[in-house]
Amino acid sequence: MEQAGAVLIDPVELPDFTKIVKTRREVLHYEFKADLNRYLAGWWPKTHVRTMEDVIRFNEEHKVRVMPYFGQELMMEAQEKGPLPARSTCAHWRRTTA
Repeated sequence: MEQAGAVLIDPVELPDFTKIVKTRREVLHYEFKADLNRYLAGWWPKTHVRTMEDVIRFNEEHKVRVMPYFGQELMMEAQEKGPLPARSTCAHWRRTTA
């Protein structure tokens, strides 16, 4: 790459990397919950599982069969979030931590 004229920076330092990861995880949880709930709502009346909360409950009731190798911690963390904030809020999170 250097021979092609690129300037390499080594090592690369990412300031506040843990803050960036935490913020992106927050956004992921909000978006995951909102999008899953929207998707499942479209399946009604074909299924009794209509929300993330329903999925978590189903998984708990059938955990031996449906979760033999892992839990549902990410879903439970997402379920604790409120409604999806406005896009401007998510953009603000990204700007302030990037």
